[in-house]
Amino acid sequence: MEDESKVENKMNFVISRLRAELERLRRMMGLGSELDLCWHPDESSDRHGEVKGNLIRIYNSDVEEALRTLRHEYLDHVITKEVIAPLIELINMQKKLIESMVYERKERIVERLSELMEEPSGR
Repeated sequence: MEDESKVENKMNFVISRLRAELERLRRMMGLGSELDLCWHPDESSDRHGEVKGNLIRIYNSDVEEALRTLRHEYLDHVITKEVIAPLIELINMQKKLIESMVYERKERIVERLSELMEEPSGR
């Protein structure tokens, strides 16, 4: 019973530290209010952590490593959301515009060539 209590106390301690750190990062950066976190220690995982949707998942069992992973995943998410995602959106909009322009030009050329082929030859 005492071992279970120690495990539960450690879990509560780590989760409390992680939540406090996430709150500190939010205040410091003024970003990431949509983020939540969960701690699922898994030493067999090939990842230290990841963000799925708005949930930061931490797999490290050591509290200091878990905090380091939290900071990494938080920053990765914020940079992706604030910088990378808007750039990708802009690139995709440009790509669609270029595809549309190319298609319209191609269609004009095909139409004109089709008209030329229908003209009677000079015989």
